[in-house]
Amino acid sequence: MTFHLSFNKYVNSIFFGCMVFLTTPCKLFPQSTLVTDTIDDQHVKIIAGPQYQSKPFKEWLFGKHYRREWITPVKVKIAYLDTLAGGLSPYQRGGGRQTKTLRLWDENKKEYVLRSIDKTFGGALPEIFLNSFVEKMFDDQVSIAHPYAAITIPPMAEAASIYHTKPAIYYIPRQKVLKEEYAGYENQLFLFEQRPDENWEEAENLGSSKNIIGTDKLFENLFERNDRRPDQELFVKSRLFDMFIGDWGRHEDQWRWAGIDTGGKRIYKPIPRDRDQVYTLFDGVLPSLATMMSHQQTFDYTIKNVSSYNFPARNLDRLVANEMTADIWLQKAKEIQESIPDDLIEKAIQQLPPEVFLISGPEIIAKLKSRKSQLQNFARDYYAVISREVDIPGSLQNELFKIHVLDEQFVDLAIFSLDENNEALDSPFYKRRFNARETKEIRLYGISGNDRFEINANRKSPVLIRLVGGPEEDTYNSSSQANQRIWIYDNEYNDFTNSGGLKKQLSDNVFVHQYRYDQYKYNKKGLMPLFFYSTEDRIYAGIAYTIINQSWRKYPYGTKHRLAYHYSFSEGSYSANYQSHFINLLGKWNGNIGFNYDNIRWTNYYGIGNETLLTTDERDFHRMRTRELFARAGIERLLAFYHHFDFALFYQSIKILPDQDRFLTDHPPFNKSLVFDRKHFGGLSFQYRYSRLNHPLLPTKGTEWVMGLSYTRNLEQTDSAFTRYTTAINYYIPLSGSFSLRIRAGAASLNGETEFYQLNMLGGSETLRGFRRSRFYGKMMAFNQNELHFIKDVRSRIFNGKAGFMALLDAGRVWHPGETSSVWHTGYGAGIILSPFNKFSIFVSYAFSKEDGDFGLRANFIF
Repeated sequence: MTFHLSFNKYVNSIFFGCMVFLTTPCKLFPQSTLVTDTIDDQHVKIIAGPQYQSKPFKEWLFGKHYRREWITPVKVKIAYLDTLAGGLSPYQRGGGRQTKTLRLWDENKKEYVLRSIDKTFGGALPEIFLNSFVEKMFDDQVSIAHPYAAITIPPMAEAASIYHTKPAIYYIPRQKVLKEEYAGYENQLFLFEQRPDENWEEAENLGSSKNIIGTDKLFENLFERNDRRPDQELFVKSRLFDMFIGDWGRHEDQWRWAGIDTGGKRIYKPIPRDRDQVYTLFDGVLPSLATMMSHQQTFDYTIKNVSSYNFPARNLDRLVANEMTADIWLQKAKEIQESIPDDLIEKAIQQLPPEVFLISGPEIIAKLKSRKSQLQNFARDYYAVISREVDIPGSLQNELFKIHVLDEQFVDLAIFSLDENNEALDSPFYKRRFNARETKEIRLYGISGNDRFEINANRKSPVLIRLVGGPEEDTYNSSSQANQRIWIYDNEYNDFTNSGGLKKQLSDNVFVHQYRYDQYKYNKKGLMPLFFYSTEDRIYAGIAYTIINQSWRKYPYGTKHRLAYHYSFSEGSYSANYQSHFINLLGKWNGNIGFNYDNIRWTNYYGIGNETLLTTDERDFHRMRTRELFARAGIERLLAFYHHFDFALFYQSIKILPDQDRFLTDHPPFNKSLVFDRKHFGGLSFQYRYSRLNHPLLPTKGTEWVMGLSYTRNLEQTDSAFTRYTTAINYYIPLSGSFSLRIRAGAASLNGETEFYQLNMLGGSETLRGFRRSRFYGKMMAFNQNELHFIKDVRSRIFNGKAGFMALLDAGRVWHPGETSSVWHTGYGAGIILSPFNKFSIFVSYAFSKEDGDFGLRANFIF
């Protein structure tokens, strides 16, 4: 009996991050607010989240978080909408990924909002996770947030001159205005605050603006006209304030922008909103593990990694702060430090209900004081990240981009608006000096209009500069004839008359002009533990170190390197593996390099031919141990989504270990003295793969076809060489109802002189189930696998997804010169199919044959 394990990996998906970034609509969920006492007609005693009560083991596994704050009764004001803020009327119910909201307005159409204190993370999950244990587990993680944190922010924000709303917490009882259309909002705890939108000119805390807009509208305005600019200094200050208070989820929808007209320009000042995720705790075993795989970091005395901590805001920061220098970042950090003394921090946190201040207030104060003292370090570190590559888009209008290479360290950039006579205005709307010690790459985008790019350079630029024109005619002028580190990306219908020294990459493809706001991706590196078991290879454990480096306009990365080490405890052997991948190494062809060393590698050997005998049930007797080294370098390309080509050169070294009392030792296929010598091989290979399936995990329709050709030569015996041809095809055929058929067929053939261990092999889960792996050896091999699938959608508390059964029937044989055989070996069996949450699929089967039984496990992952 044998056990086989195989995997098929597609696209990485870690769904813990769903709690923050999923965009599926949030369901309207029931609240668990519990009123414990009515103090008077204006106050009640209330528990914000009694469902977060937990026992010590649950707190150890899922986190202690702010559970005590959620379950502690606190005194809260009662509010009636007809008297709140002078009298309000509901006009729109809502709810984002996590929160239930009710929009209100007064008689002057000033907008306010009620946002539920309690939330649902489970409601933000994809539908496939709803009503399962996953939804319940995610809902429990609402306790990572302090229920009353938002009311502590205004005193500190005001002292730092950061715009802010003025949140208050109220209990909303049943009342006439909440009947019928707005039922479901009564008898609950809510955060009440201004909703910054349109005209709030009387509100100094919102910038006294008549024109408050969202981030989408801000982008539209910035790209439409270059006299509309964000207040970058105030934005930097606001972002540093986010780091100070631990507000980590500052994505685009967390901001509003107050338009202020001044000096013929419109300046948009940032208004941060939704402060209910400050002071978030990610303690507990599972949340702590999840933070290791994502950007989340628990609110602590410091920020361990400023770059990953600011991941949700990475794109916004790189656009709205692209003119800011290190001095400004440090200056704004210092301003916050000086404007928020320690006693103000204490006063702000004392805004918490006194019943819960005693639980976590002193610790929050201590952490804020510590973070404030390190704010300039945070600013310095984060500036170093976002200044490494700087994207600077123009607008739809005509603009002049002036680049001046000053010396071997500094480059000046100024961008001017052009008038109707194509003359530059006196003052630039963008100006910055770049330091090559900080900035490695500058990317300028014309966007649209007739733009001019002028380069003044008496020496080679110390910074790589990319000039990306727009679809209209642009002009490129350079005073340098030197071979510059400046590239032009445009089509050929432009003025390049005076562009000497500049490199050009011209294309008629419209994507050559593309500016992608969301294109920035972080470099990654890290260790990952590895575990593996099979009855063939026993128990392995190891570790892998991966480095992923991003490159401009390369997807999904520029380069990827992975180094892994495995150790077998049962066998005392090890293996090492290195793989690298280079996107667009040669034009549209990707490059790859691979290296693998096995100190001990197991392969079954029963002799050569189609009717070799299984002489004993002792598995080790037929096992051949080898020491192998394999290295390859190649190129690959995917065409039209379905066609994959791979060419490679390879080197292989193999030595068979002379174990005693083994089948190979007793029955060597050739001269025994030569069998155990180390052999060296080199060659080249080609593979074509076609894949078009209706689903990557559980296909019921489609085709996969792999065809390979390789040439291998013995490097010490040049007259010993062979050519191998392989092919395998998968057909998925839908039948009636929930039934489908998988038919897999394959063959391999080789011509020339080979070592016995290079012959084609048959047996195991990939070719012939019911037989041991590598059961038959021969120059030619053919197999057929047939599976009848029955798959249904399932929903349960354990998992949602798909499940079913399968029946299997396999056949196969080998051919070898000198043997006459008409036998086709057959295996048959059955198994189960599971696809929990449609994120991965597992096929567990047991196959029989006349000589053995075979457990099999096949898994497909969306990685």
